[in-house]
Amino acid sequence: LRPDALLYRIKHKLIYTDEQMAILVMRVEGRRVENKLMPMIAGVGFSRNFHPWSPRINTNQGLLRIVFGMGTRAVDRVGNDYPRMIALSHPKLRPVLYESEIRHYSQHSVDVVDLPSNGFKTLDLSEVLEGEDLPVYQYIFSLLNEGVITEAVSFMHLKDSKNRIITFNSLINKTSFTSIMDKILRKLEEGYGIPVDIEFVADLDQGGKVKLNLLQCRPLSEVRDQENIVLPEQIDPADVIFQTDSCVNTAEVDAVGYLVYVDTDGYHELPERDKYQVGRAIGQINSLMDDADERYILVGPGRWGSSNIDLGVNVSYADIDNAAAIVEVAKNSEGYVPEVSYGTHFFQDLVEDRIYYLAVYPGLAHNSLNEAYFSASPNLLPTMAPEHKKLAALIRVIQSDGDGKGFRLVMHRQKGRAVCYRAS
Repeated sequence: LRPDALLYRIKHKLIYTDEQMAILVMRVEGRRVENKLMPMIAGVGFSRNFHPWSPRINTNQGLLRIVFGMGTRAVDRVGNDYPRMIALSHPKLRPVLYESEIRHYSQHSVDVVDLPSNGFKTLDLSEVLEGEDLPVYQYIFSLLNEGVITEAVSFMHLKDSKNRIITFNSLINKTSFTSIMDKILRKLEEGYGIPVDIEFVADLDQGGKVKLNLLQCRPLSEVRDQENIVLPEQIDPADVIFQTDSCVNTAEVDAVGYLVYVDTDGYHELPERDKYQVGRAIGQINSLMDDADERYILVGPGRWGSSNIDLGVNVSYADIDNAAAIVEVAKNSEGYVPEVSYGTHFFQDLVEDRIYYLAVYPGLAHNSLNEAYFSASPNLLPTMAPEHKKLAALIRVIQSDGDGKGFRLVMHRQKGRAVCYRAS
């Protein structure tokens, strides 16, 4: 077993259970594109959107996470790639803040089945587009000229263009794709009697008619809203650790004894070999917290769990499973923008263990991070994990004041706010 799978069985008291398993064989759906087999659209869908990135989004409607090519890039946090996120209540509303960022925060690589070798391959988008243009491409790609995004009138409009980016804009704006997916998810939730998540592939003909293949459906692991949650009206600004309006649940976590903080600016300046050590240090701190029966709030740069260490700390579920919440800090000046990770396997592991996920955008309205508090507070890292003490300027382990009240995290979805502060 992989360490993550073994840990999951231990935490859920399955380690000594005779759990029968089966092998499920599924046909790979898609079309042949020269010497490759690949879907035109693949992704995951959820009948509820429990972690909206905007207060405008209706959480009772679904969410899609779609890619061009095999759906592996939709369920894993891979490299510097980003799937298209579609909130079915507001399909045109992107997590990306500015149009100028759309190219960067889009898909740049494609997973395919290489037919000559009968193997799985990841190709650069340009390699996939070297061959013949297909009519379906007009629904997948947009044109980017001098910073302006425009849509293709037809697939011939895309021909020989080197300025294509994956946006799925025309799929959303010119076809019935999102309305069909909304109806499917509603019907499946009605049939199951609970929220569901699905995996699917899709294709379109030249006229924009959508063809869908539903690959699997299962009950959706969810973080249910707690009742009677009240946001504090007055908090001393010096006591606020962070606040945000992104990806907010309705819940509170009381009496958390520790904060573990990775400094965004310091992480950005580390050489590559030391960035890997940050992940190992976090894993050891997590293990020590588990041994002491303590939970903590983990705060750090970019994408926790990313395979690209330049975009965030490379940790697995086993490295952070004892956290009460993980917080991703976005500083555009350093190139870190949290991906809305809802839908990945990494995220689903967090949900099942009731680990809350938040993103903080310092500098934006309703977002703040008290970096002065992290810098001024005593750091326990050198005594807790002396072998990692050289990272003490970057990783800070901060204990609450010892009055038993600890740190408190309060989130309220309807009010679009989450705040973490020192309880008094």
